Amino acid sequence: MRPGQQGDHRHAGLFDGTAGAVACLSFVLLHFPWVAATAAIQQEVGLLWTLFAALWTTVVAWSVATGFYPAATIANHPGPSFVWLAGSPAGLFLRVDSMIRQFRASDCDNLLIRLSNRKRAS
Repeated sequence: MRPGQQGDHRHAGLFDGTAGAVACLSFVLLHFPWVAATAAIQQEVGLLWTLFAALWTTVVAWSVATGFYPAATIANHPGPSFVWLAGSPAGLFLRVDSMIRQFRASDCDNLLIRLSNRKRAS
């Protein structure tokens, strides 16, 4: 490439300008980890935490990408951008809250089972 010459633009039509490209790159950088990383997580902490890590990283990547793009293009279409900017965090909060409630419920059940087993043993 010669000095002052711009880069190759073969993929320029795939994105809605720079904002779309950056949103796509942020998703790719944050989403589900590689197979080697996933295998290491599974070996260290088990299958359930591996599935959680895969789901969590994908949700975070999607949230960042869908948060960045409307924020970067809000001047072009303010109505839909505002809906996405308000709705995505609310949806993520509701999903995480339900996961925490489910975890607490199962954790409490396991604790009660362990305590009842101790009482029976003594």
